[in-house]
Amino acid sequence: MTDKFNQIGEILKLRDQNRKLQIQKRKEAKEEENSFENVSSFTKEFNLIVQEVQNLLNNQEIKSKNDIEKKEIIETISNKIQEMKKFLSESIVFLPNYDQKKAQQNKIKDSEFSFQFLESQTIWKYPGTINGKDFSLSNLKNCTIFLCDKISALWIDNIESCKIYTGPISGSIFLENCIDSTFMLAAQQIRLHSSNNCDLYIFTKSEPIIEDCKEIRVAPYSFDFPGIDSLLSDLQMNDQTQNLWNQIKDFNWIKTEKSPNWEIIPNQNRENKKISKLK
Repeated sequence: MTDKFNQIGEILKLRDQNRKLQIQKRKEAKEEENSFENVSSFTKEFNLIVQEVQNLLNNQEIKSKNDIEKKEIIETISNKIQEMKKFLSESIVFLPNYDQKKAQQNKIKDSEFSFQFLESQTIWKYPGTINGKDFSLSNLKNCTIFLCDKISALWIDNIESCKIYTGPISGSIFLENCIDSTFMLAAQQIRLHSSNNCDLYIFTKSEPIIEDCKEIRVAPYSFDFPGIDSLLSDLQMNDQTQNLWNQIKDFNWIKTEKSPNWEIIPNQNRENKKISKLK
């Protein structure tokens, strides 16, 4: 009799456990559904704001406006960017990390901390002009860019036949769609996607990652300008023994031998860029 009661007790216990498990699964499914709806709603609304800013920036009629009208347009663009910042901050609770990064990238593309849609230009950012903010470079051709300051994170996209020199980045660098270009970069993490025939002079404490890339050449970071030593020291990037510049991880190459998609630049072919004096 006791055994029978024990068996019934076990059955009831298992039923209760299964019931609780089903309730938990339904709850998780509902949360996942709500999260997807939140992200979809965010993406739709955020992209609408981005499009509004891009339309204002691309409006060719701006050139014909008087100074007062131009100022009003600039203020409208600034207000829209602030709206994007506020919307992003309010959405971080449910927004996945990747979507946060893409939204952050779009946010800075239309701010003063970006260079985009330029050709055959040499442009400088001097110490104190970036001051640890995020920065974006996109749609550049035959340009030479000097970012002589500390940066928080750097996004580089759609670069052709350019030379880009940066001070230390405290976070990550994301590069994609780059061809026939040279980069001197120092960062905690460096990721390169969908790029071809590029030279990277790098300092990084984590293994650089490449994906869908070919003809990538690497060497140690070799950019020098007045004040860079203290910037590197502040971010603990002044110890070359910690530099993993040649520990490339190719996500398209799973074999044990080295990937054919990258190689080390011979010493005699390496570039050293030194700026003796800044304005």
